[in-house]
Amino acid sequence: MAETAEVIRRYKRRFNIKRDNDVNLIYMSNKNIQELKEEDFMPYRYLTILYLNNNKLFTINFFSACINLREIYLHHNRIRSIANCLYMLTSLKRLHLHNNQISDLESTINEFRKMVDLEDLNLFNNPIAQERGYKQYVIRRVPHLKLLDREEVTRKDKRIVPEIITVAFNRCSRGPPEVFYPHSPPITELPRKAVY
Repeated sequence: MAETAEVIRRYKRRFNIKRDNDVNLIYMSNKNIQELKEEDFMPYRYLTILYLNNNKLFTINFFSACINLREIYLHHNRIRSIANCLYMLTSLKRLHLHNNQISDLESTINEFRKMVDLEDLNLFNNPIAQERGYKQYVIRRVPHLKLLDREEVTRKDKRIVPEIITVAFNRCSRGPPEVFYPHSPPITELPRKAVY
């Protein structure tokens, strides 16, 4: 996209950056951007911070060239799904996706499974944030978070997240939370004659 190239060209000129590899931050907020392509970011392998908030993006499938990203600001867009878009960003520490239209909790949280450095996640004001048990589910699946939706994740928050049942090593943990299985009775232990 010509607009992306122009924004980056101005940034490089302003900060006297000569090489593409030296670009570590791109600020393209409030540019009315509707679409970006992977090619727009190919030259910027060492990009660590990206601001794309307050645009009109529907999809974000252009990150595979930016595997060194540490912070991404995508809030106030029109993003409906992040499935298969962010999983390769294993160094990500901060991700702001609030005020979008993301609605599939499971596929969204699956994107974070390899992001062991992710500490600050904001999904506030998306349909998924309205789902019953959302906070507990996210904390359980992304246990290293320090901030979720602008609130500190405390030790107490982590303690109250019920453990999911496991039969590994012939033992059983506390049963699944009622939130995820609302019509099933709570499981307290496995039957003694259960087949493992």
